[in-house]
Amino acid sequence: MDRILRLLPKMHSAFDAFCSDFSRAIFLRDKDDESNVRRVLKAKGIDWEYAQHAKSHVLNRRIRRLIPAPEIVVPRLQLLFDGYKDLICSNKQNQGQAFFSKDAREMAARLLNTARLGFLSDPVGVSLYYRMGIDKDGLTIYRTIRGTNSVEGGVHMAIRRVFGSLQASPELAECILANWILRRNCSVRSHLFIQIATQIIQVGHHNRTGKKYRSHFDLWLRDEITELSGKVGIQTSFLPPHVLSTRIATSETFGIIPLSTELAEKWKITVLPPRRITGVPHYRDVPVHTLTHLETRPRTRLCSLQLRQRSLYPITPVHTHAEFLKFKKHVLDPLFRRDVRKTYSQNQSHRHIDFDEFARFWNSEVAKQDHAETDSNKRIYYKVPSQLEKHYKKTVAWRATRSTVMMGSNAAALEPLRQLLSEPNTTTVLHARSLPDHCYSEQGK
Repeated sequence: MDRILRLLPKMHSAFDAFCSDFSRAIFLRDKDDESNVRRVLKAKGIDWEYAQHAKSHVLNRRIRRLIPAPEIVVPRLQLLFDGYKDLICSNKQNQGQAFFSKDAREMAARLLNTARLGFLSDPVGVSLYYRMGIDKDGLTIYRTIRGTNSVEGGVHMAIRRVFGSLQASPELAECILANWILRRNCSVRSHLFIQIATQIIQVGHHNRTGKKYRSHFDLWLRDEITELSGKVGIQTSFLPPHVLSTRIATSETFGIIPLSTELAEKWKITVLPPRRITGVPHYRDVPVHTLTHLETRPRTRLCSLQLRQRSLYPITPVHTHAEFLKFKKHVLDPLFRRDVRKTYSQNQSHRHIDFDEFARFWNSEVAKQDHAETDSNKRIYYKVPSQLEKHYKKTVAWRATRSTVMMGSNAAALEPLRQLLSEPNTTTVLHARSLPDHCYSEQGK
């Protein structure tokens, strides 16, 4: 997929629709898994078409997919390329521009030949999925062993491995990521600084053999050893620092940072009182050395985010059903309009909206909602202008995409592909009983 997507114009309004249909053309979903997911979505009142576009990552973890044999996948790809290659963009700045360039057409032909030779299809009789667990709706959560590229295997997979579970709490996730980033950056740069570091710090005490213990260059442990040495009157085997770097009083926050007081007042966001800052690192006003275990009480992601941001309510992107409705209702309100005498293209229409004023109005509405409502999907949360602007641009891009694919000649060219993708999948090759269970349990979202 990457081989042809990099050759297509991303500013073309058909790009997002092509990416979605490209995946649907290659993969066939398991019939039983899809039926179970549709049943749960229907019970929750969620439209299937909406879920395919907005929640595709959630569906892919609960529905196994198969890349069929060449005699099935090649005609599907042929319909996809034939339908999209001559689409005309509906945006004025790209109007008249065909979607596929000369290089893209040549790449499409090579991809069809690759699929025709069977290099794209899944191996017969080999299961590419592991059963990881069951979510709260009773749906099986799968993990695929399909690879994508070096970034996925060299970076993303390594990050996933350090968690042990993809359902880690936000607090644990932040700490693990910070630790992983520190260690990875140090290991990458170690060949450049190892000689300098060994000359500056040699951490450790003389042991019974008379040799120095040199196992790390950790600032935290170095400061701990320095303090303990002073208490018991023992000389360290390294030159003590003039200042303990981890005992310096600071208001800096590592990771998710709180919103500044100035911006909070500007956008009408109520913030929590500042924390007490001393020379000893604190976690929620508790000295870190007094913490002997991790907190295991269940807490929602929104609560953890709110505590890190130090705000009365969490500051989140537009994501709940109530927020979608409210955004659609008020985004074009005359109170937030500016530069009405100027004319902008569709892609620049966000210049007409004063998102600072919109954010102030939005955040004032947060305090007016019913505090007894516990369903997060029916509540709205604080927003900063950039989050509202980003969501508006996404809605504009979505309308442009729909306008392009539904435009006269474009719709006619895509009709054979639409009919193919609307047919129910009949893939029954994969069976749940043939799936191996993973050695680690993983809970779903």
